[in-house]
Amino acid sequence: MTASSSDGPQMAKHHTTKEQRRDLAQRMKNPQDELKLVIVRDM
Repeated sequence: MTASSSDGPQMAKHHTTKEQRRDLAQRMKNPQDELKLVIVRDM
């Protein structure tokens, strides 16, 4: 999840860095990885 200035502390703990999002993208491309679903909205 990307950050927004209006996000409170409850949402802030779910924010991801650009590097973390890049890692998720790489994992999605790997058929051997257990990650099978990523929901992307408004990218």
